[in-house]
Amino acid sequence: MAAKHIPAHCTNANGLNQRVLCFRCLRAQKVCLCHLVHPIETHTHFVFLVHPKELRDRSGTATARLTHLCLGNSSLFVGTEFGDHTNIQSMLGDPQLACWLLFPGATAADLATIQGKQEFDDQSKDKTPVVFVLDGSWPCARKLLRLNPQLADLPHVSFSSAKVSQYRFRRQPHKHCVSTIEAVAEVIALVDQRPNEGVETPESGDDLNRGHSSQGPRILRSLLEELTRVQEQYPKRERI
Repeated sequence: MAAKHIPAHCTNANGLNQRVLCFRCLRAQKVCLCHLVHPIETHTHFVFLVHPKELRDRSGTATARLTHLCLGNSSLFVGTEFGDHTNIQSMLGDPQLACWLLFPGATAADLATIQGKQEFDDQSKDKTPVVFVLDGSWPCARKLLRLNPQLADLPHVSFSSAKVSQYRFRRQPHKHCVSTIEAVAEVIALVDQRPNEGVETPESGDDLNRGHSSQGPRILRSLLEELTRVQEQYPKRERI
């Protein structure tokens, strides 16, 4: 089948101009962030479960897809119920994988503590760690949790941090709450870096193009900074 020609500008049925999207990051082409998407290699496999409302209502400020594009060892699925999802059920049933849910709670292993990190390492020993990430507003994330008891029953991981979220487009229920891209950056920094990997060296800037996980948090935070800068150039009703 011949490839379809993608016009430079599109119009809807009424002849009105529509924004042209980048088909990679799904942002308007004039604010495409693909030039900041650098590969990040991780041992941990991240699975993003995106609530459909994120794509419908918040496509310009959603961060899961940008994070997924950076992480070669990641998957992204959109939906609300995943009980019959072949790929997800396969991962949950694979004895070679250690599956976790990134979600706060009283029983969550705090990766920022020695005890929490040790718990993560012990249960992931000789297995590939898989971290499921629920992407959506907090009400939507809780709904995903209610609709997917298998995910809710997974051991939880979280992290304690004094950092304030730089994701200023959505009011957080608590000061410690952060966006998807910030949460994944923290997890990579806490569990996916080898000793001394996070130490800055004169050559460390080159790691951006070599996919070193040592630069993973830096790459993701830079993406969020640019996303924030671009979006804040537009009035709220015109953000793209």
